[in-house]
Amino acid sequence: DEELSSLSFLFGGVGDGRHAFATLLDANHQYQSLSEMKQDKFRLHMTLNDISAQLLAKDVLVLVLSYELGGAADSAKTALTTADPFNIGMVIYYVTLGYAM
Repeated sequence: DEELSSLSFLFGGVGDGRHAFATLLDANHQYQSLSEMKQDKFRLHMTLNDISAQLLAKDVLVLVLSYELGGAADSAKTALTTADPFNIGMVIYYVTLGYAM
């Protein structure tokens, strides 16, 4: 239980944020499978770092928009599950802002 309250990740040279977003998505999936008591103890800290301020700003913007999308879905009482708003946010990100590699 102590380990659940001290999960920390450092993403140095985060770039477009795909690895950070995938980690956050997986952490959400794992969080959903925890018991309610363990969910109360769950804490996640992520540090994103990059030499490019523009990339960091874009990553933060996507995180904020994803958070807002989740809040909007909850307040509108839609039929979406808890994971769906974040998944939709990620799809929007990769379709509209993702890099072609």
